[in-house]
Amino acid sequence: MSTMQDVPLTVGAMVRHAQHVHPDTRVLSCADGAVAHEADLATVLARAGRLAAALHALGVRAGDRVGSLCHNHQAHLETFYGVPAMGAVLHLVNSRLSDDQLVYVIDDARDGVLIVDDDLLPRVEPLLERTPSVHTVVVVGTAPEPYLGYEALVGSADPTDGWPSDPDERAAAAICYTTGTTGLPKGVAYSHRSIWLQALTIASGSAMALSDRDRILQVTPMFHVNGWGLPHASLLTGAGLVLPGRDVGPRAIASIVAATRPTVAVSIPLIWAQVKTYAQNHPVDLGSLRSIICAGSSVPDSLIDHYARTHGANLVQGWGMTEVGPWGGLALPAAADADDEDTPWRQWSGRLLPGLEMRAVDEYGEPLPRDGEAVGELELRGPWVTGSYLGGTGADRFTADGWLRTGDMGVIDRRGYFKITDRAKDVIKSGGEWISSVALQDQLDAHPDVVESAVIGVPDPRWDERPLAVVVLRAGADVTADDLRAHLAVHVPRWWLPERWALTSELPRTSVGKLDKKRLRAVAAEGGLTVRTLAHPSPVGADAGTR
Repeated sequence: MSTMQDVPLTVGAMVRHAQHVHPDTRVLSCADGAVAHEADLATVLARAGRLAAALHALGVRAGDRVGSLCHNHQAHLETFYGVPAMGAVLHLVNSRLSDDQLVYVIDDARDGVLIVDDDLLPRVEPLLERTPSVHTVVVVGTAPEPYLGYEALVGSADPTDGWPSDPDERAAAAICYTTGTTGLPKGVAYSHRSIWLQALTIASGSAMALSDRDRILQVTPMFHVNGWGLPHASLLTGAGLVLPGRDVGPRAIASIVAATRPTVAVSIPLIWAQVKTYAQNHPVDLGSLRSIICAGSSVPDSLIDHYARTHGANLVQGWGMTEVGPWGGLALPAAADADDEDTPWRQWSGRLLPGLEMRAVDEYGEPLPRDGEAVGELELRGPWVTGSYLGGTGADRFTADGWLRTGDMGVIDRRGYFKITDRAKDVIKSGGEWISSVALQDQLDAHPDVVESAVIGVPDPRWDERPLAVVVLRAGADVTADDLRAHLAVHVPRWWLPERWALTSELPRTSVGKLDKKRLRAVAAEGGLTVRTLAHPSPVGADAGTR
């Protein structure tokens, strides 16, 4: 037996640490590219405690779910800390989902309270009659009747003696939903323990090397895989936080960097490609950035070189997924490679983080050599890797011996570098976010004039991939691509809507009658389809606000 104390690793313990060690850490909230409000961490956490007390007065107890639909700002950060630290579970709701998907995830998570930004309330309000679990709506900003105002709620309460609390460290602290490889979102519940261990790891020298000398620009929305773990790492290290608010366009981000001088920033590569273009045409000082952590899609070498050469920033490729909370690896150099610009470590998707195990397996589930060449499906296990989904869905994503099937094809080398080479399923990755081809096909096939459809990803110079919808119509049908896209718009997020459409008499099939998407991709690449391109749907949303 060990002689060590068994102290729970909880978000509440993180809060206590920050209160006692990092009370002066600064949190900056921005609007329209400028600092709108500044507070120290002691104030933020005191307000988080008052929020917890107010929620307790509303009947929220340990294990109850509280949903948030907010941009990155101080009130959302208070919610991010306050709800798990009282023992309740924070459901970070993705505001970019379609109406049907929002209803599904709120109902599936059984959210009792929703905390919503006032500009998102018109989106949420019509859905409330379809979400019977919700009994209270709290509005950040202007709160019309009959809803509660966030500031009034926080101002009327005092922290209770029991806050922050220490539930079982294996209890759920937060929930995020993935829409990666199936039409219906799947819920992942992060435990207090998993949040702790990942925060410690990403803060370490093997990853982001964070300390109280750093200031983090949190461009990635907090609903995106638990804010990529950075708000929790801030509690442990004392690194400051800069929250950009609603506007994450290139002008706003460049202005925020110049004004607030962050040392670390996180977001998808597209954001930094757009900031690069903006900065080339508008003199702006980005020199405070030592590290830009990117994930969601591959990072071009030219972008890495530009930030290193022009701004002295190390742009780092990372990999993860909702099921991994999110980080699985970062493409950082081994000691022998650190000074070698020609070493191809930069082209890898990442290097496995401490605490995780990864293997590539063949079609029979047998592990493949770690030689950087053998391609197989990547499987993962570790203390912050989910072992199931809420409700028991998606059981086929897990092996009999407890590994997560990532759905990605790739290679691993002997030093723990791995590279994603393809996708095991036909999901489309556009601008760092997943689009479900199955969900699009299901909705197209539901149209009365559609016999069948197939949606495949095709290369796009701006978004990496975009969907191409190939449709077989019923004889005599008088339906256009515009009509079909209007039909889709009711059921899926706007940014999922295909610009490229092709009508055909039949779809290719395999020898056993299955839809042959491999052949369809080849036909499309060879110019064998007559493709009509519609205007871009101008997607909107948090990280997609610049689309």
